[in-house]
Amino acid sequence: MRRVLSSLVLIALLGLAIWYVWGRLGGEKQIDQENQDPPSLPPPLTYATKPEIGYLSPDFLLKTVDGREVRLSDYLDKRVIVNFWSTRCPFCLTELKNYSRSLAENSDKLVVIAINRGEASIIVDNFLNSYIRPSNIVFVVDPDDTIYGRYNGTSMPESFFIDTSGVIRDHKLGELVYDEMRKRINDFLKLSPYSTTR
Repeated sequence: MRRVLSSLVLIALLGLAIWYVWGRLGGEKQIDQENQDPPSLPPPLTYATKPEIGYLSPDFLLKTVDGREVRLSDYLDKRVIVNFWSTRCPFCLTELKNYSRSLAENSDKLVVIAINRGEASIIVDNFLNSYIRPSNIVFVVDPDDTIYGRYNGTSMPESFFIDTSGVIRDHKLGELVYDEMRKRINDFLKLSPYSTTR
């Protein structure tokens, strides 16, 4: 019994000592914090990364056919169109030519990243050399087709319009014909960057 009582007294004294030290350290910090200006922090992001309009676009890291790494977040200061395509899709070829034509008019304001879905670099390279090789489009290869899944893709071609803050502002399923593409791009270029608070 005496052993149990002395153990309880020891535990109580230890608890009191911890409480005293904790209170002293916390009290000093509180006094110091009261005398300081609050820290200046950027506003918190109030939206999540999600492949939908109004949300941050999922980032990715892919390679061009010549092996150069391309990350979406490298283009945060630019307006970006992410386009999913395949060499087996005739509408994709037409749309890529239209993007090239539209970029000629807006080269300083816009970047198009064309993500090839699930094909080897050699196939994509041969296709581009045979049919289209515009220098104003960034062509990358996703041999495992994982990025399309990350964007919840459902169509071919499919395009996501991403503003300078990384937020998806428009989404097009299927081919964009030239007139519709011009209108969407013009509307997209008029938008202000998405606010960090909603």
